[in-house]
Amino acid sequence: MPDPSLLLLIPAYNEERRIEPVLRDYARFFQENYTGNFQIVVVLNGCTDNTIGVVRRVAAEFLTLRALEFKAPIGKGGALIEGLKLAGFGDLIGYVDADGATTPAAFLELVRHIGDADCVVGSRWLPESHCRPGLRHQPAGGHQTGRLPHPRGADRVDGQGRLKSHVVIISLVADDAPFRLAHPADLFAALRLAAAAGPAGRLDL
Repeated sequence: MPDPSLLLLIPAYNEERRIEPVLRDYARFFQENYTGNFQIVVVLNGCTDNTIGVVRRVAAEFLTLRALEFKAPIGKGGALIEGLKLAGFGDLIGYVDADGATTPAAFLELVRHIGDADCVVGSRWLPESHCRPGLRHQPAGGHQTGRLPHPRGADRVDGQGRLKSHVVIISLVADDAPFRLAHPADLFAALRLAAAAGPAGRLDL
């Protein structure tokens, strides 16, 4: 049985100088190590450099890569919200940063931990995390799994508050301070609002 379809979001703001090896690493790794449909969508957030050109150059070699471009700045949070509107295109959806802080192998490990959970969060700040400072790539480290609460009127969860068809996998890695995680209800609300409409940016096909 093939792996579930997986959509990986990479928010990017002026990442022309460092995003190319990250895209190549992820595309190549999942091509060789993942049996389900895999798609990378780079969400460009008001870039003023040639990030889009780099993405298109790599996309010419890897058909699993797409770009969702927003000409005006919407912030990293806005980029993720817009990217989540594509949740219907995969069984699983998640994100990593464009700096390569999370290796493809570490993200795949996060995917493998989904089990019966609705959400898996990887963080280098958990006690069981293993990080090796000084490397371009940092492992995602420890992880937490959990169920999302059942919000009133939700149409994409079952009676236990679990997503019917789409699971959120989020990889959070902070460089200089612990990342304060939002309450799962906030996470679900963001996904639910995002799923209500298609993205407002231009999706490169």
